[in-house]
Amino acid sequence: MIIGSTPFSLLLLGKWIKTNYPSSQLIADMSDPFSFNMGNKGRPRRVRIARYIETKSFPYFDKIIVLNETIQKRYQQLYPELAEKFQVVEQGVDEDFINRVNESTCSNKNIAQFTFLYAGGFYKKGRNPVNLYNAFELSELDCKLEIYGNIRKINRPKNSSKIEYHKAVDKMKLADITAKANALILFDNDYGYQVPGKTIETLASGKPVLFIYKNNNSPTLKYIKDASGVVWVKNLVPDIREGIYQIIKGEYNQPYFDYSPYTWEKMRMKLENLLMKEEKK
Repeated sequence: MIIGSTPFSLLLLGKWIKTNYPSSQLIADMSDPFSFNMGNKGRPRRVRIARYIETKSFPYFDKIIVLNETIQKRYQQLYPELAEKFQVVEQGVDEDFINRVNESTCSNKNIAQFTFLYAGGFYKKGRNPVNLYNAFELSELDCKLEIYGNIRKINRPKNSSKIEYHKAVDKMKLADITAKANALILFDNDYGYQVPGKTIETLASGKPVLFIYKNNNSPTLKYIKDASGVVWVKNLVPDIREGIYQIIKGEYNQPYFDYSPYTWEKMRMKLENLLMKEEKK
């Protein structure tokens, strides 16, 4: 049995399941971390509650799946007696999405205005878009930023000829929009152990990527370092403006990222291997 931990309180089911079905193989799919989730920073009471739930629940699970090695190592530090339970299965990349982007990409040679695309979320703390907005507003180059996502009003851009905001669209429509963009933006988290969900798909799109980051120890860097065609900039207005200029002028290597280790098929095989190992015990 696999419990998807959304919400995290579902972890508390572990005790009941193992008590009533002791021979069952029980796995927790954590997705993001709980006690050191980025949203818990500066909220000690929430951290205490999360740690309490983890401490009471984790021993009942045979395996606990997390999204990256940084999260795994942190959990192993917090619960060394349970270290072997924590296993990494990354968020898979949708090959249909990537193929749709590659098949639909056009040359864009006849498009006068260079378009950057960002698809995802922003947060006041941790992934604040203010510098990104200001960089585009201050850019003297003929370029535009298009944003797609269900973003809270406080984090949306003001009406502007340089920036267009759209609500989230379905995945295949987003693939068509991605194909038409000249470049993509990958906005990293300022701190913490989480990797933005669209990281692998963005790098695998075959487009130049403007990577905006702050944390020099970010787990996202594992993937960025394996990609080409990425312009790295710190989350500062002058740096972002320079990155915009570099991409428009073509000052980047040919975009490429080998996403084959992260397909959903490979993630399924990885999960099945974990299940088989448990069954043999």
